[in-house]
Amino acid sequence: MTRIRVGVVGAGFAGSTHIQALRRLPQVEVIALADQSTDQARASATKLGVARSYGDYRQMLRDEPLDAVHNCTPNKTHAEVTLAAIDANLHVVSEKPLGMDSEETRYLARRAESSGIVAAVCFNYRYYPLVREVKAMLANGDVGRPHLIHGSYLQDWLLLETDWNWRLESKLGGSSRAVRRHRLALARPGAVRDRRCRGGGCRAPGNAPYASPTSFERGRDFRLRRARRA
Repeated sequence: MTRIRVGVVGAGFAGSTHIQALRRLPQVEVIALADQSTDQARASATKLGVARSYGDYRQMLRDEPLDAVHNCTPNKTHAEVTLAAIDANLHVVSEKPLGMDSEETRYLARRAESSGIVAAVCFNYRYYPLVREVKAMLANGDVGRPHLIHGSYLQDWLLLETDWNWRLESKLGGSSRAVRRHRLALARPGAVRDRRCRGGGCRAPGNAPYASPTSFERGRDFRLRRARRA
């Protein structure tokens, strides 16, 4: 079995969740992580059981024999870290949103497509069983055509007026923040692919093409591509 060696950038909530998920895959090994400082990275690596840590993700990309990178940093640095992984010829999975605006995301999509790597954006809610069931019902014609999609997100970790998180600041989280991205992703037609899909050949009833599995502003598609490493 070919081993996939992964480095994780960002060891907060998203990073620790990615590491836990990756460890459930027998062919994947998380060999290093990078965080905001050397001390913080070392503490996170000890807590999460990762062998090597870095206070600078660029050094990790240079020094480690990586196959892929998971970008779990705050929104503001998504484009920067993802581009560095592309430039290093590494496959990359970025947390959503891909960038802070359409200019960043459009540029990253073009760079990824021309590089031959596998590049993806993490929209995990698309693969929840309930979401897949709704998608199947729509595709099979079990319900009528939806004209309005309404969504809400309930949480208690910003309950108090004194609570704060970087996601609340548009300069750090972007205009659509994080949760709104999930709603937009779920609202796109064909957001969850099924076994009938091959490459770009997925078709919905009436021969209308499904959307790419990972999408962002202005309908641009950040396509998953199978690619051989050079």
